[in-house]
Amino acid sequence: MKVYEFIEAVKKNPNQATAVCKKLIKTRYIPVLEKRQLAELVYENSTDIENGIVKVDSLSKYLIFTLLVLRNYTELEFTVDETGAASEAAIAEFDALCENGLINPLIAEFQEDYARANEIMNYVFQDNLAVNNTVEAVVGRVGDDLLDIIGGFADRLGDKVDEMNLDLSKFDMGKFDAIMNLLGRNK
Repeated sequence: MKVYEFIEAVKKNPNQATAVCKKLIKTRYIPVLEKRQLAELVYENSTDIENGIVKVDSLSKYLIFTLLVLRNYTELEFTVDETGAASEAAIAEFDALCENGLINPLIAEFQEDYARANEIMNYVFQDNLAVNNTVEAVVGRVGDDLLDIIGGFADRLGDKVDEMNLDLSKFDMGKFDAIMNLLGRNK
């Protein structure tokens, strides 16, 4: 059922809101591994790396988690973009559910498993942040970025040297060694 159809059905029969919510529930339990996949999807879509540090967008975390939960536990059909991710329209649908006081009655139908899913999501976030925000991980990411920059610079420098067509066969290494010895650089 489309979100706005559900809202209209409840508005027509406000005394039947609980019954309408119960009809939309497709499951009251999702297996643990599916909860983990859901949590990892939330993590991937609500975190970003800034200056080598993983940052969490808590609002995105909440919205993505709640929309995914509602999509997995209920028959509600949210608007998604071509990648399957929540769209601005899905967020508007979420707001409409909130505005009409329907989020909590829906979640109440599978509250116990919702709490488990939320707990698993928090474990996934804790584990990932503990691993990805260590000094070693941050230094490693910064080091990788530097290597990429140096590699690009070396490639461009090599291209420029190639363009110069230097003929080193005429270069007098003896004179070079003598200069280096004078400078105390060649031992």
